[in-house]
Parts: sequence; structure tokens; C-alpha cells
Amino acid sequence: MLPQKPNTRGQAKAENEAPKIEIEPTLPRAVSLESFTRGLLAGRWHEDILNSKPAEWRNRNEGQRSFRSTFQDSKVYFNHFIKIDDPRVIHRDSLWRLIAQGAAVMCANGQGGVDLVIPFVYHTEKLGRNNVSAIFIQVKNNAKFGTIFCLIP
Repeated sequence: MLPQKPNTRGQAKAENEAPKIEIEPTLPRAVSLESFTRGLLAGRWHEDILNSKPAEWRNRNEGQRSFRSTFQDSKVYFNHFIKIDDPRVIHRDSLWRLIAQGAAVMCANGQGGVDLVIPFVYHTEKLGRNNVSAIFIQVKNNAKFGTIFCLIP
């Protein structure tokens, strides 16, 4: 019997793959919000978001903190989307339950302003009603919107 030739095809594929998002060791399957935004957005946009400061704030200190410093300990975890029929589900009382189920949300048809909701936990590894927030995404699939993003028309 001849020895089998090693599978170099699989090795070459692995070397050419995009870098993997680092999984946080303390929360299995969760990733940092910064890693998630890096994977979601192109380099320039990713850095713009991480360095941005809030448009509104409760006190001067909050107004000086960047997105990166504000959410540095935040974690995201989901492995599926669920479709909701009731817009009232998008509430802090429900967000922590969605995270526990590993669920992100496709919003109700015709729900104004938001199409997808991705919940996350911030500043702690303990999941609860008072330490959750969400990323709200609006999707445009109208032909009048092009592929080039422009903030100033």
C-alpha cells in the first residue's frame, strides 16, 4: 500500500481565506462589538464609526467619548434571525431574551425606520435587562439608491 499524498489544496485555501473574527474566550461564541463592525464594514467606514462621537449626550463626559471607548467591552452573539410581527418586541425587556436565544431580528413589514436589529451586551458578561442595547439597520432595496454611498447629495 502506498502512502497517501497530503491534501495541499485545503492548506492553500486556508492560507488565502479572510482573517477570522476573534472569539471571546469568556463568552463562548460571542465576539466583541469592534470585531463585529470590522467584519461588517469596509476599513475606512469601520474606522470612521469607531472614532465617531455621539451627536447627542446627557453630559459633557459622554460627548467626548468615542464609539470605540464607549463600547469597548460590548459583546455580540447571534446565530439566526427571527421575523417579528409586532414592533413592540423591539424593547429592552425583549432584547436580553433574544441574545440568550442567539437571535437577531428581521422587523415587521412596514415598520418605520428599522429593518434589522442585532442586540448586544455591554460592560459586563452578565446578561440582563439593564445591560443590553442593539444595532439598528435600515436596508434600502429601491432601484433609485445606487451602490455608491454619499452622505451629502
